Amino acid sequence: MQPAEGASFWGFHQKTLDDLRRTSYALANGHLHDAEDAVQEAYLAVMKKWPFVADLPEPRQVAYLKRTLLNVFRQRWRRLTPVPLSLEGVDQPSVACEAADHVMAADRYRRVCRAIAALPEQQSRVMTLYGLEGLEVAEVAQQLAIAPATVRGHLLAARSTLKLLTEDEVA
Repeated sequence: MQPAEGASFWGFHQKTLDDLRRTSYALANGHLHDAEDAVQEAYLAVMKKWPFVADLPEPRQVAYLKRTLLNVFRQRWRRLTPVPLSLEGVDQPSVACEAADHVMAADRYRRVCRAIAALPEQQSRVMTLYGLEGLEVAEVAQQLAIAPATVRGHLLAARSTLKLLTEDEVA
C-alpha cells in the first residue's frame, strides 16, 4: 500500500469505525470481544483489497466493508456453536431524557437484545440487520444472499416469536 493509499484508508477507517462497531456488536449478540475481533478482521480484509475498494464510490465502499464484516461472522457461525448472550459491559443507549426514562430505555434495550439472541440463528440475523441496523428488506436479502420473500418470512416468524417472548417477560 502506497502512503497516499494508506492515508485514504485511515480516513475511511475513522469515518466508518463507529457504525461498523455497532453493526458488529449487534451481529455478535452482545459479545463485545467477538465484535471487536470481527471489526479488526473486516478492516484487515478491506485494507488488503484497498486499491480495489478505494476506486468504488463511498456508499459502495461502506457496503463492501459491511459485507466483509458479515462474511467474517458467517465464517465464525459455521465453525462455532451459539454462545449465550451476556449483557455485561453493554453500552447504554444514549437517550437525552430524565433519569427514570433512561433506566426504562436501558432496560427495554436489554430485553430486546435478549429476545433477539433467543431467536433461531437466521431470524436473529434478519432482525439484527432489519430492526437494529435499519436496512431495507432488499438490502437484508442482498447481505444474507437470500430472497426478499425469505427475509419477509423470517421477519414474520421473528416478530411472532418476539411477541411471545416479550409477553412471557411481562406476565
